[in-house]
Amino acid sequence: MSMFQWVMIGLAVMLVAPVLWDKVKGLIPERKPIELPPSPQSSLSNNDHTDLIDVVECWEHLIECCKANGMKEAADEIYKVFPLFANKGVNHDE
Repeated sequence: MSMFQWVMIGLAVMLVAPVLWDKVKGLIPERKPIELPPSPQSSLSNNDHTDLIDVVECWEHLIECCKANGMKEAADEIYKVFPLFANKGVNHDE
C-alpha cells in the first residue's frame, strides 16, 4: 500500500472512531451513586469522637449504610468484627 492509502485509512478511522465510541459507551451501564442515610447527630460540639457513645453511634451508622445499600454480607461481617457493640437481643436481619 502506498503512503496516500495509509493516510486515507487513518483519516477514515478518525472520522468513524467517535461514532463507534458513542455506541460502545451506550452499551456500558451507568453506575448508581451510593445512597447514604443521614449521619448521626454528634453530642459533642467540637467533633471529638473519643466518647464510647459516639463510637457506637458511628458503628450503627455504618451498619445502616450497609443495609441501605443492600450490602447484607458487609453488615454481617461488621457484627463479627465488633461483637461487643451488638445487642444480644437485636435481630440483625432487619
